[in-house]
Amino acid sequence: NEDSVAFNKKIFSALLTCGVALTGCETTTPPNTLKFKTPMSSLKSNKKVSPAVAHAMELLEQEKFHEASQYINQALQGEPKSVALHLLNAMTYEKLSEVGDATGSELASVGYTSAVNLDPSNYFAVTQLGKLKYREQAFSEAQEHFANALLIKPNDADLWHEFAAASYYAYD
Repeated sequence: NEDSVAFNKKIFSALLTCGVALTGCETTTPPNTLKFKTPMSSLKSNKKVSPAVAHAMELLEQEKFHEASQYINQALQGEPKSVALHLLNAMTYEKLSEVGDATGSELASVGYTSAVNLDPSNYFAVTQLGKLKYREQAFSEAQEHFANALLIKPNDADLWHEFAAASYYAYD
């Protein structure tokens, strides 16, 4: 009877693994419907938003992406270690990519990477980098970023789903 219980546990474990892998076949939001729900904690560590960040966010809310991009890049000249500005810069480039800017996706990747380099525990930046790589079909890179994000928030079910999908498509 103990062998039967052990066998059932093995079957259940295998089915659960397959289920997670198969449900990951369809994930992440298509680029044309991307919406950013940026947690404010990702943009500010001291609970105060700098005037540069506030103005950039205002431009983004008004969907003035080109103007926001210029403003953020100028602000980064004065505040090159601002994680919030690097995140906003990356998000702006993603939006520009959606409207046809050929370099937007690559520059978004640079922005998220800069934010992660400045603050490796920034869950939002790590996760967005994973989602960006997933949309680019760089599944192994996406898998790595999702794994790093899981080190920060190991109980995030949506993130486990993203990780499973990237792993599936990376044949891992």
